[in-house]
Amino acid sequence: MKISRRQIQELIIKELNVPFDSLSPDVIDRVVSAVKTRTEKEGGAMGPDGVEDEVKKVTGDDEVTDQDIDSAAKKSGLTRHEKGDYVDPEGLAESKKK
Repeated sequence: MKISRRQIQELIIKELNVPFDSLSPDVIDRVVSAVKTRTEKEGGAMGPDGVEDEVKKVTGDDEVTDQDIDSAAKKSGLTRHEKGDYVDPEGLAESKKK
């Protein structure tokens, strides 16, 4: 069986439970894309559980910290609402224009 360098990296990261900010740029880009796509589908906002689900799907890691969730949301351009949900501020600006 052949295994790529990227697959080896992902296995090591998963086993060591590496913080989100330490993941490879490729993995971070895939997480950001997944979070942005889900945020759009959710109408421009979603709870921390939604961000966590996307991080878990992309990284294959079952253990995601609150800091990882926050980092993934920030890198995706989301801000945290006072009630705890993550919101796309660009979507808010567009809705104010209407």
